[in-house]
Amino acid sequence: MVSWDKVCRPKHAGGLGLRQMAAVNSAFLSKLIWKLFHGQSLWVDQKKAKYSVDDFFFEVECAKCDSWAWKCIFRNRHQFRKGIRWKVVDGTKIHFWLDNWCANENLISLLNISDISQIDPSLMVSHFITEAQEWDVLKLTELLDDVSLQLILVTPIPSNQIPDSVCWRPSGNRDFSTKTATWAAHGIDLKNSPSWEYGWIWKLDIMPKLKVFL
Repeated sequence: MVSWDKVCRPKHAGGLGLRQMAAVNSAFLSKLIWKLFHGQSLWVDQKKAKYSVDDFFFEVECAKCDSWAWKCIFRNRHQFRKGIRWKVVDGTKIHFWLDNWCANENLISLLNISDISQIDPSLMVSHFITEAQEWDVLKLTELLDDVSLQLILVTPIPSNQIPDSVCWRPSGNRDFSTKTATWAAHGIDLKNSPSWEYGWIWKLDIMPKLKVFL
């Protein structure tokens, strides 16, 4: 017997490339959220006007009167948040502890913080940027170890006054794709997952059903 979780892996990772419907649904919900950040369409304008989507999209609560589709989008925010990485400009939109901005995971995970009460979750990255658009080393050393501090100090701060923006971390070109979002919902990172030692099976010049059998 082969577990369903193993079957639902990419072929290069030892699976059959099948996708769980819950993961596919999560990927398309993430695509809608991505449009709220980057899209320009009537749907985006309508949602922003109706639901007051602002810079604190990840913190606002869903109202009981909201539509079923909007509630589904809200329930998928945590999955989408794990896949994005913020580009720092002024830091006014980026949560210092909760968002992925200096690495591919947030500082809570990097520092293995188990007691969330020890930190201020409302702290923004802008708190640690001086008027000269440089990192405030004194403030950072009060909270971080040397490893995390170096990660932040090598993070560039652009001088232009464009807003903070997000990119899609699992994708090679940093743009969103439903393929990478689907595998991310499975808990699989396509860029870092090890190759299956029997991957040569899929390159054989034989009938597909024989490859699946092997």
